[in-house]
Amino acid sequence: MKLIFLIIHIFSFQAFSNETINNSCEEKMVSTTNMPKNNMQDNLDWCFAWTSTELLSFYEETPLSSYDLALQYHNHGDLRDESVKDYTNVGGDNSIALYVAIQSSKGLCREEQTNFTNSDWKKLSELFKKLSSPKKKLMQVMCQEQLLDTQPFVDLDRDVLLILNQLSRDKKAAALLDVICKDRHQLKYRYGVGSRDIEKFPPSKLIDKLDEMLTKKEPATVVIDFELIKKASQSTSNDDNHAATIIGKRPNNVTGECEYLLKYTYGNKCPNKEKIDLECENGNFWIPKKTLEKNIFRIDWLVKSNKKINSVSSP
Repeated sequence: MKLIFLIIHIFSFQAFSNETINNSCEEKMVSTTNMPKNNMQDNLDWCFAWTSTELLSFYEETPLSSYDLALQYHNHGDLRDESVKDYTNVGGDNSIALYVAIQSSKGLCREEQTNFTNSDWKKLSELFKKLSSPKKKLMQVMCQEQLLDTQPFVDLDRDVLLILNQLSRDKKAAALLDVICKDRHQLKYRYGVGSRDIEKFPPSKLIDKLDEMLTKKEPATVVIDFELIKKASQSTSNDDNHAATIIGKRPNNVTGECEYLLKYTYGNKCPNKEKIDLECENGNFWIPKKTLEKNIFRIDWLVKSNKKINSVSSP
């Protein structure tokens, strides 16, 4: 499987395409109707899963679960890491996450099946922290924390919990989702994954590809420095530590400069003005083109096949 990932990366859509470059800044907005909501990922560092499911949800026209993809990613045989056992501060690569989703035989949970609120997810995170002791059983911890009657455990009966107790701690979260998502969404289309990074292309070519996608009103994800989001005017790019989906562009009414709309993964509320100097709408941020070009490391996008995947019934 590692060889497959290597080959896929080698043959990613890295070459220059014949995109039409439009240097003007005509307003273009991507429909986010079918994308997952701007849920709060807190300190999980799962932005790579958010961006991947946002792209897939757009093309599949079905809101898909970022939580499920993150857990499938971290439990993948070629990607597992000891640090994943804590389920905190564990990042990932959004282009590889797209491959994991595309190749998954399980499919993906729909967002409605894992529609955790921020408080629900904190309860789940705390649960796994408490399970770090090998002497603790899942049932015992859940009873102590009074979690039996709260989402996402409301549908789990005692027999299911007994089965979960036989699993290693780092497998429990994925197993919980397997119980909750009894009928995962199977992808309707075949996809290729396109990618450009600053090791092979100048930043302007990454922006050109972004413009090409937005001209078609299709989303793309960018890997950027997180400082860009905090304080754009003071930001110097030195770390590719955050991924986000770009869902629109427009000319700024005051400066006339082109700016891009970044879909955020830390909730739908805007931070205080003193903490950020970007215009914010429902938790999404407008980023000036020059700032984005200065801070961009990579762009990833999906290429959807026109043919649907034929469903084959089991004999």
